[in-house]
Amino acid sequence: MEKNGTVHTCSWCHKDVAEENFALHEMHCSRFLSLCPDCGETVPSEQVEQHREEQHTQVRCSQCSQKMERCHLEDHEENECVERLQSCSFCELELPWKQLDEHCLACGSRTERCLDCGRYVKLCDQPQHDSTCSDSKNTSKIPSIVRKKHSVQKPVTCMFCRKLFPPEEIYEHELIYDMGQNQPVTVS
Repeated sequence: MEKNGTVHTCSWCHKDVAEENFALHEMHCSRFLSLCPDCGETVPSEQVEQHREEQHTQVRCSQCSQKMERCHLEDHEENECVERLQSCSFCELELPWKQLDEHCLACGSRTERCLDCGRYVKLCDQPQHDSTCSDSKNTSKIPSIVRKKHSVQKPVTCMFCRKLFPPEEIYEHELIYDMGQNQPVTVS
């Protein structure tokens, strides 16, 4: 296909085809391809029933028993199922997603002593505290082995999309998410 030649997109296979070959190409596709009546996807004519059986058969989620088409099961199990296991961002305990909010509220309310300033800080407030701790620059009184052990911060769960982010990125992610985009945002 020449770069300067006119191309058309085949309505069957969605490929760009040179204008001089387009009529023959589209006729070939219409003869050997069919549209799935359930999803409108183009599949080889002899495989329509197999496609429908593999993709559109009703199945149940093994965790929550919700019924859906097989093509939606994987996404449901990974992102939507209320019984899918998720780790607590504070204690790393795995719980069903539907119980995670209540657990994180209680777990994040626990306190630990700040190694820099000596104050007791709620676990949910530690990322903000670490960035504003008045004695964070003076760590010489703490043995280096202790500083190293506590310098690795656990990921924080976004309250909107329930995905884990490094503590230094969560504020910006939630801010952008909450400003009306209502979709996961990756901060780089």
